[in-house]
Amino acid sequence: MYRLLYPLKWTFAALDWAFYYIGVAADYISGMFGEAADYFRISIEIAEQRKRGVRVIYIEKKRRDRG
Repeated sequence: MYRLLYPLKWTFAALDWAFYYIGVAADYISGMFGEAADYFRISIEIAEQRKRGVRVIYIEKKRRDRG
């Protein structure tokens, strides 16, 4: 009986491993897009302020995850 369950066990172990690394890759890619979106948003905001003649002082804010 147990011999019949081993292929099933290894199949689920392989699926678990694959989905874990898919999640890691998706998190990395979404982080890259998030940083790019922040950069473009800040660039647009600075350009709009310069257009209005406002003196632009920008201090970069770091996002910190609290665990």
